[in-house]
Amino acid sequence: AAAAAAAPATEAAPSGPTTPTVPTLPPAPPSPYVGSEAHRRSVIFQLYESGKRARDIIKETGYGKTQVYDTVRKIAAGRDVTKRKEGSGSLRRLSGVAQEYMESLIRTNPHSTCTTIAASLASNRPGGETASCRTIRQYLATRMGYRYDRRSKKYVLNDAAKNSRLSWAILHSGDDFSRTVFADEVCFAIDSEGEVVTWHSRDEVRAGGHIDSFRAILRVLGAVSIFGTTGYLAFASSWDSKTLAEKFAEKVLSSATGFFGRNWRLQLDAESDTVRQAEYDLHQCGVPAIYFQPSPSPDLNPMDYVWLQLKQLVNAHGCQDIEQLQAAITLEWATVSSTTIEHLVTGMPKRLQTIIDTSGEMTSFYP
Repeated sequence: AAAAAAAPATEAAPSGPTTPTVPTLPPAPPSPYVGSEAHRRSVIFQLYESGKRARDIIKETGYGKTQVYDTVRKIAAGRDVTKRKEGSGSLRRLSGVAQEYMESLIRTNPHSTCTTIAASLASNRPGGETASCRTIRQYLATRMGYRYDRRSKKYVLNDAAKNSRLSWAILHSGDDFSRTVFADEVCFAIDSEGEVVTWHSRDEVRAGGHIDSFRAILRVLGAVSIFGTTGYLAFASSWDSKTLAEKFAEKVLSSATGFFGRNWRLQLDAESDTVRQAEYDLHQCGVPAIYFQPSPSPDLNPMDYVWLQLKQLVNAHGCQDIEQLQAAITLEWATVSSTTIEHLVTGMPKRLQTIIDTSGEMTSFYP
């Protein structure tokens, strides 16, 4: 009994199942295939270039079939899949300082273009940021609630207009346009905003596409031939048929006679009633022959292209009165390219043939 008492007591065995001890493993290294869309495309490109097929790439990387096969197809077509396509992706975030700066520019001058805003951001760097024209345009339109209106004249051709153009094209398809003086009358206007393009808030009520009120109107008559602008430009606040003929005879008649002698003709737009009424007076002034093009047909008179370019250049001057407007037109008129006008004149037979082929539709052969 004493020996038993002296013996050390043994610990009772635990009842029930025992839990095995699990050793702690080091963290797994990050997969080289996990990353952005661009990273995944780069991985597919590298594996494909190493000689692996699409299904092998899918097994190795775990990427989706659609992505792998589409990327491999683009690589096989010779496209660069490692670079993001220009203009794709989400819009870059601009700081509040940059947004406030852009909005201040719009409020100060609603006619600011994206190019001028981008240049101002680059020079002043508000918040230390710059932005491309695309970013500015999208930010103002989608994030800041602005829209950009460009008022333009749209030509609508009904069946009668198409038939008239077709008949005229067939009649004059064999003419020598190198001995033609193209003349046209146009109206340059300074409206209440000073421009014809403007940014405005989306909730602002505007008469879209129309100029509501004018501060000044200047009517301009110009003429060009295969030799260029023929040194002719005339201004008036309004025209009547007699004044128009006198202004025309004052400069263009002597210039055209010097180029062509008596073997030339004058082409005008039939849209203007004043021009049609001036036909008799123009003949009396010594114009050998007069042709009227169907209306609307801006593609049949190079002067329409000249006016289009000239208006864009003159708008940049920011004219505030008639004197400034006339000076700007005269200045930009001197810069009109003779090569461009020659291209337009020599391209007349091609445009006429296109009108014939399309049964009178508008052409687009401007350079």
